[in-house]
Amino acid sequence: MIWKKSSYSSPEGQECLEARDLIDNSVQIRDSKRPEGEILSLPPIEWISFIKMEDI
Repeated sequence: MIWKKSSYSSPEGQECLEARDLIDNSVQIRDSKRPEGEILSLPPIEWISFIKMEDI
């Protein structure tokens, strides 16, 4: 599975989020500065809620 960097990540690398889709339509998220760190897995409905929060 390929990690994709968020279009909202800063060019300086201060705020970098990567996500990847899984076969079951869930999404995993990680901090690209710490690829060996924790990975958050979200089911589809929670991913939709998460990305809608960007407008808040």
